[in-house]
Amino acid sequence: MMKFCKNCGKEFVQGAKFCKHCGEDLTATTESQSLGLDTTQKPSPEPPKDSGLSTSENRQTVKSKLSIAITGVLIVLLLIGYQVGASMTSQEKIIERFETAMIEKDAGTVADILKSSSKNLTINEEAVSGFINYFSENPSKRGHLINHLKRQGQDYENNSNVADAADDSPFYYAVNLVKDGKKLIFDNYEINVSPVYFTVYTNYENTEILLDEEVIAISDKENFSKEVGPYLPGTYQFRANYKSDFIELTTETERTNFDPGYTDEVDLYVEGEHVEFYIPFDEQLTSTTLSLNSEDTGIDVTEQHTVGPVLTDGSMSASIEGEFPWGSIKTEEVPIDNNYIDVEFSADEALKQTIQDKVIQFNQEYIEAYTSADASLLTVAGEQIIDALIDDIEYDQNYGNFYQGKFIGIDFYSDSFTINHNGDSWYIAVDTNTLYEEGYYNDFDNEVELEETTEERGYELTYNEETQQWLVTYVGWAGYMESNKMMEHRELEPKMFKSSWAE
Repeated sequence: MMKFCKNCGKEFVQGAKFCKHCGEDLTATTESQSLGLDTTQKPSPEPPKDSGLSTSENRQTVKSKLSIAITGVLIVLLLIGYQVGASMTSQEKIIERFETAMIEKDAGTVADILKSSSKNLTINEEAVSGFINYFSENPSKRGHLINHLKRQGQDYENNSNVADAADDSPFYYAVNLVKDGKKLIFDNYEINVSPVYFTVYTNYENTEILLDEEVIAISDKENFSKEVGPYLPGTYQFRANYKSDFIELTTETERTNFDPGYTDEVDLYVEGEHVEFYIPFDEQLTSTTLSLNSEDTGIDVTEQHTVGPVLTDGSMSASIEGEFPWGSIKTEEVPIDNNYIDVEFSADEALKQTIQDKVIQFNQEYIEAYTSADASLLTVAGEQIIDALIDDIEYDQNYGNFYQGKFIGIDFYSDSFTINHNGDSWYIAVDTNTLYEEGYYNDFDNEVELEETTEERGYELTYNEETQQWLVTYVGWAGYMESNKMMEHRELEPKMFKSSWAE
């Protein structure tokens, strides 16, 4: 009949005193059963002296069981730890983390994930902004990138010895999944980014070139170009600022580069023009000063005819102040709407008043000098005028021609007062309507008939640098005059004169 141990439930041979499987005292069980005793009572842990097993052997058996249990727990923990470690370092996990960070625009996480073999490439939250913005604005391209990384992960699974995926790919990607050694016992995967470069170009010297508000270059010559980088692939804003004492020009452009094998060209051509100023009688002027938008540039256009860069769309204006022997004259502000500006110096109000005063004085003196036959009274006329006056006096005296009249006034055409230079002399031409009340008679006339006369006269005044005076040197025909642009002068008390030889 088969017997089973009450302690471990395993079979033992009838007549055995101890269980060979667990060391349980079988004699107590047998005796209790034969006597009808309660078998739930535990026997004394001390085996009888004639049992054949010592106490130390029994304890060793218990330790073995405990060791087996601990070993099992450790194996389970190691398996769990391995699975967790393998999951944390798997290519699926890093791609998933990268994709989530890109979608959420988590610059800190993206900067932490991206790695590069380029030591000069800066990867931080600011640097990845263009990278993230590009894919944020182009979600389909972000999907293509993630699929590209997943395909590379599958390549590594299929062949653990596969060469770097970027090198073996039929397309040259800027972002790649690479296996970079191990972390502990696990394969370590990283997302590696290759840097890109740009070549910036601008046309003016001393132009600041900025990338996302940071100055990355300053041109040291015209038609300047320079390669800049490395940068993370992405979309960037480039700007060129040119600033001089009288103008500030700027241009900007957006460029995207995701091709590490290609240096992208960035054209930052500043839209400015050079303007040539034509200065009349520039060799005779002492100096000239150019003003742009009413600001003195300090440029003497008699020495530097071409100026730039400036805008030629009419948004800027120019004026030039010239130094003449009698003083300075500043031109009116004219819009710059061409690459060529013909400068015209016109008499300012002060000079116009001087010329008017001289012409009025000339007429006052002329009528008195003529009727008195005293040419010395004519103080504001040139020698030719004086000589002509003397000839007229002598002629009329010889032939008995007499004159009586008074100078009433004069109207000056405001658009005249033209400045010119001829030979060694400066002169101004002004057109007028000159008014007299006068009459001519001779010995046969009993009385003179006076009438008001208006003559269109052109006066030419020459500047005498020795005496620093304007003198009337020519009286002739006037040009076309507009009636609404006349400046009127009338004598307050016109004085009547009569030929002295008429007596």
